[in-house]
Amino acid sequence: MNDKVQKRIEAVWLGKSDTLDLGGLGLTELPEEIYTLMKLKILSVANLMLMSNQQTIDLLREHPTDDSQDYLEFLEEAEKERQNDLLVPKQLQFIDAKISQLRSLEVLDLSYNQLEKIPDSIGTLPKLRRLILKENRLTHLLESLSFLSSLELLDISDNPIQFVPGLPRLEKYKVYSDHFRSQKNEALRAKDVDLGVWFYQKETQYGLIR
Repeated sequence: MNDKVQKRIEAVWLGKSDTLDLGGLGLTELPEEIYTLMKLKILSVANLMLMSNQQTIDLLREHPTDDSQDYLEFLEEAEKERQNDLLVPKQLQFIDAKISQLRSLEVLDLSYNQLEKIPDSIGTLPKLRRLILKENRLTHLLESLSFLSSLELLDISDNPIQFVPGLPRLEKYKVYSDHFRSQKNEALRAKDVDLGVWFYQKETQYGLIR
């Protein structure tokens, strides 16, 4: 365990914080010590530096403007670097079923990792309000998620999902997410790059707690 991870875990253990952000630290699995943090409310292991820009690249190619070329080239280079980074595991590959021991957990952000599945035990977290799984490798979600009575937001975008259990409480989030996406597309078609990028950021960040 590196020093940054240890210090952040110790801060929660000593009661100095109820939030643990381990994003961007190259973790491929969660340290065992995390499962003893009974008062932890927010856990983020989001690797935002590995966030894909491909959607924006495609839109800028489809609707180019006089002042968008430099930005497009920057995004294309960043996307190449991101793809190279993915060749060396620097992301979560696995989540232990012991995650269910974190009974105070309200927000779990596991976005931009390489998870192919999540443990069934996540469905037993009584206070979980936000579960963010954006851009992993998930092909299906478990029926146990329907037992999360406090869940308000589930972000599973950019996963090869084939099955999603019924979660009617999340319909409001989908409305907002669709709104940001449609407004972004309209702005880019109108060649308003700044507004399009702003809506893209909102679409990406909506619902995340930082």
